[in-house]
Amino acid sequence: MIFTETQGVESFEIFKPFREFLLQRTIFIPSLDSFHSPQINSLVQLILEELKESMGREDLRLSEKNLQKILTMNFDKNLSSLRNLLEESILSSSGSEIEILDRKEIRDRVLTIPDSEDLDLRTAVEAVERQKILLAQKLFGGNQIRMARALGISRGSLQYKLKQLEIG
Repeated sequence: MIFTETQGVESFEIFKPFREFLLQRTIFIPSLDSFHSPQINSLVQLILEELKESMGREDLRLSEKNLQKILTMNFDKNLSSLRNLLEESILSSSGSEIEILDRKEIRDRVLTIPDSEDLDLRTAVEAVERQKILLAQKLFGGNQIRMARALGISRGSLQYKLKQLEIG
């Protein structure tokens, strides 16, 4: 049950009908691991189409091999993990085919901002650049001209950074 109420006897009486209304209309949402392979396949296709459209990458396709890779993965009963994997894969794909990376590979490629006591300037700059470029890539669906404009650099500089940081 998800709702908010204030404290006190008055609020209890005010929200009592609403609480009863919600209890009568409780729905069960199954976890992702309770779905069968064809259902997950349909779910992947649905999420993929939505993401491709929102990111302006309708040209991308998912091969049968990569689809099978997704179907064998464990998403910890979590639909958002599946969505995040697909989103990361779209962002990192450079050709017309979506390459599904293992979540460990994705974690290894993402640099976090170093500790403030770490004096390695090169690592810190690289981490911030990667973070900003990935954000721009997400916001502009991979459109390099718009990304470069938003980042305040030339398209050539952006392409150099993408290659240097091994992004897409």
